[in-house]
Amino acid sequence: MVEGKARFAQGVRIWMENGSKLQVGDNFYANVNCFFRAYDDIIIGKDVLLGWNIAFNTSDGHSIIYADGEAENHQSIHVGEHVWIASDVTLSKGVCLPDGTIVAQRSLVCSQFSQPMTVIGGIPAKILKKEVNWKI
Repeated sequence: MVEGKARFAQGVRIWMENGSKLQVGDNFYANVNCFFRAYDDIIIGKDVLLGWNIAFNTSDGHSIIYADGEAENHQSIHVGEHVWIASDVTLSKGVCLPDGTIVAQRSLVCSQFSQPMTVIGGIPAKILKKEVNWKI
């Protein structure tokens, strides 16, 4: 579902399963070769900019079974408003990015963040700078 203006560049792929939904807010831009694989929902706020080669993956793809039970292999991804995700970033299941987040190039985001207006980056991603903003 698109709420307002959205642009999807060449090579964007969307793979939806299990009744999941992809929701993007107004003023959304997905650059070349972005990939959305949803077994759970992917919810993206307004004013979000994705660089090229971004991967959203809400599922591990296969289940891991431990002695005490099966691990959950899928969770939703939530991206707040006014978020910039630079090129070659992967977002894994359960990720939450608050408003104003900037994700550095080539980062692996595999956890939830709660503090808005930060730069996160690395493998795995962690907070690098606080109290930041960005513009086009």
